[in-house]
Amino acid sequence: MRSPNATCPLDGVEKYRVLARLGRGGMGDVFLAEHALLNHRVVVKVLHAELATRPHLVDRMRLEAQVLAQLRHPNLVRVTDFDETPLGRPYLVMEHLVGVSLAAELEARGAPLDLRDALDLALQALEGLAHAHARGLVHRDVKLDNLFVCTPGPSHARPRLKVLDFGIAKVLDGGADGFAPLALPTAAGVVVGTPRFFAPEQARGMPLDARADLYSFGLCLYAMVAGRGPFDDRATLVALARAHLVDVPPAPSALALRPLPAALDALVLACLEKRPVDRPASAAELADALRALARSLA
Repeated sequence: MRSPNATCPLDGVEKYRVLARLGRGGMGDVFLAEHALLNHRVVVKVLHAELATRPHLVDRMRLEAQVLAQLRHPNLVRVTDFDETPLGRPYLVMEHLVGVSLAAELEARGAPLDLRDALDLALQALEGLAHAHARGLVHRDVKLDNLFVCTPGPSHARPRLKVLDFGIAKVLDGGADGFAPLALPTAAGVVVGTPRFFAPEQARGMPLDARADLYSFGLCLYAMVAGRGPFDDRATLVALARAHLVDVPPAPSALALRPLPAALDALVLACLEKRPVDRPASAAELADALRALARSLA
C-alpha cells in the first residue's frame, strides 16, 4: 500500500487498487480501479481536496451515492460503495462501463444516429428517467455527456444506454422514500445544471419537477436525430438563456440532412415547450408515444 501522502487521492484506501486516471472534472477525479479482494473493475469518483471541506458538496455526493445505490434499473448507472479516504475526501464507487457517451459518439460520427438506433437509445433513457421520477427524483442535468452507450456484451446483445451522474439530482417533496434529504438543499433562485441543456424554468432559477428533465431529454433526442441541437449556434450564456426562454426552436427535420417523420418532429417539439404544463406529462407517457412511433417505422 502506498503512503496516504502520495499524489493519488485514493492512496491509503485498501479496498481498491487504482489502475488508471480516467478524467478530472469540476467536482472530482475519476479513476479506473480494481476491488482488492474481488478482482473486478470499478470506477471511483473522488471529491477534490479543496471541495471536501464544503459540507453542501459532501452532502451532494452522499445523496448521489445513496440515490443510485437504491435505484436499481438496467438504464441507470449502479453505485456499489461510498466512503472517504484517510485524508477525508469522500468517494463513491460505480460499476465499470465499457462504451462511449452520446456526446462523444455524435462528435466522432459528425452525423446523426440511424433513426431506429436513436429511438431505441432514447427509449432506454426515458425508461431510466421514468424509474427515477417514480421515486421522486429529478436528474436536473440530462445531457448527451450523461447518456452513456455501453458496448454490447454477454449480458446484452444490443447497445445498452445508461443515465449517469445524479450529482445535482433534486429530491421532490414527499418523494424518494429511504433517501436522507440534503442537509443544505439548493436555495431558491440558484441556477443548477448545464446551460446548453437547461429547461426554461432552470434558466430562471425557479422550482421544477420531472418535466424539466423532459425538456433536456428533448434537446438530446433532437441532436441524436438531426446531428445538432436547435440552439447550437448560440455562443454565449445570455444567448442560450434567451433561446431557452423565448426562442421557438425549428423542427428537427428543418436542420436534419435526411427526412424525419412528422410525428417525431411533433414529439421533440412537445418536449421543448417553454411551459412545463405544455410538455408530455411524464417520461412514461413520452416513452409510450415514442414506442408507438418506433413500431410504425418497423
